[in-house]
Amino acid sequence: MLWSARICTIFIVGVAGVCAAAPGLATAEPEPPPPGALVAKFWRNQIQNCEAICPYLLQGVVNVPVAALQAPGVYSAALAATGSESRAQGTAAASVARSANAAMTGIIDNDLNRVLPRAQNAFEVAVVEATDVLAAITEPQAPDRPSPAAAFDTFRANFAASLDKPLTRNPPPTVETDDAAQDALVNQIRLASAVLFQAPESLLVGATAAAETAATTLAGTGDMDAARSAGQAQIEATLASAGDVIASALRAQDAPR
Repeated sequence: MLWSARICTIFIVGVAGVCAAAPGLATAEPEPPPPGALVAKFWRNQIQNCEAICPYLLQGVVNVPVAALQAPGVYSAALAATGSESRAQGTAAASVARSANAAMTGIIDNDLNRVLPRAQNAFEVAVVEATDVLAAITEPQAPDRPSPAAAFDTFRANFAASLDKPLTRNPPPTVETDDAAQDALVNQIRLASAVLFQAPESLLVGATAAAETAATTLAGTGDMDAARSAGQAQIEATLASAGDVIASALRAQDAPR
């Protein structure tokens, strides 16, 4: 949900504050943003993230309790229409599960496919650029090594560019690595994202989808065993999908540069 935006951007806003407070450094190409711009971009992104997710949070807060309050009436109407207590129970349960799944799907879809990719990309850019700054400080005599001031300005410019990316669906990453060590850092970030955010959030939406599937099956058939099997199949598919996300991130750890 909003965990990804919060976790990935906690580090980002801290770096932004340091960068904005830095004294005037020599201008390098690309040109770094003015003081305070990184913090402003960070908060602008939070507003955009909320615009994408908050309507579904509100939908869940409002629609699910309303559906739960209406469930007894839905049950009575379905019982009168079908004469089946189990089908009426399924119809009432489906009315609540449908509202919960619609809200959860909207939250997770926007977070995993819009909010998280942009925040994670900015985090990756910040980490990679920070290693370049560190190398400029600790290894100033290395060939083609920029000065610490120039490296720091490049850090700020590239970080600002990553924050300026629009909130689109599944944008390609913009981080550029120079060596295997930076590749490894990026892959570790992506593995952590898969384990901490992508897989768990997929499980959340899979759980509400399974509840809706089971309830809808019960409403249509009156067969509790069939409803249970339908819900279980949905959960198993979700578990497999979440496992694939983590497995893919693990494979990337060993992929050659």
